[in-house]
Amino acid sequence: MVKMLSWSPSEIRDFFRTVWRYAVWNRLAPGEQGDMFGADGEAAIPEFAQDELDWEMRGRLVGLRGEALIVPTDCPGDRVDAFTKGWHDGQERFILKAFGDKAAAAAQPN
Repeated sequence: MVKMLSWSPSEIRDFFRTVWRYAVWNRLAPGEQGDMFGADGEAAIPEFAQDELDWEMRGRLVGLRGEALIVPTDCPGDRVDAFTKGWHDGQERFILKAFGDKAAAAAQPN
C-alpha cells in the first residue's frame, strides 16, 4: 500500500479495475479471500467449476458409450458447452479404442 502513494490516479484506478476483474472471474466479492482448501484439507473447487466438470464428465460418458450427442433436458444452458466438450472427448476415445491406428490414420489430412 505504501507503494500506491507514489502512483498516479490512473495507475490506482487500473490496479483496482484489475482486482475487481479477478474477483469477478473467481466469483468472489471484492476484498473476499477465497478458500484454497476445504474442511477436509482437499483442494476446494468452487461450486460453479465443479458443476461444469460434472457436466463435462457426463458428456464424456455418453461419448464413450458411442451414443449420439443429445444434450439432456436437465442440462443448464450455460453447461451445454461443457457437456459437448466432454462428449467429443469421449467420442475420440471411443473411436480410437474401437478402431485404433486405422482411426488415427484416417483422421490425418493427406
